Amino acid sequence: MLNFGIGALQQRKADQAIAILQSKLVVQTKVLRDGKWQFIPSALLVPDDVIELSVGDLVPADACIIKAQNFSANEAALTGESMPKNKTQNDKVLAGSVSVGVNPSQLQKFSPPSI
Repeated sequence: MLNFGIGALQQRKADQAIAILQSKLVVQTKVLRDGKWQFIPSALLVPDDVIELSVGDLVPADACIIKAQNFSANEAALTGESMPKNKTQNDKVLAGSVSVGVNPSQLQKFSPPSI
């Protein structure tokens, strides 16, 4: 009985620690809403949001480039390609890619067609 109580207490503490870590790991994204740039959790992005990325930013959602200069994305974790891919206007960028371009770039979140 004592062993059960200690185990339950340790499990509760571990669950609390995980909850605290998850709350600190929320990815914030710079998005244009109502004509103003603001930071929001990436989970709140919706189709047609305009996102701005800088060097090292994680692409928060599948998106289409609407404006970029010298933009490339490292998609190694997704595609296995070892080198970053150069991207230009109207190219698609996959969620989970990392921005390695040199200038801020604007992307528009899109929803893939439903099957």
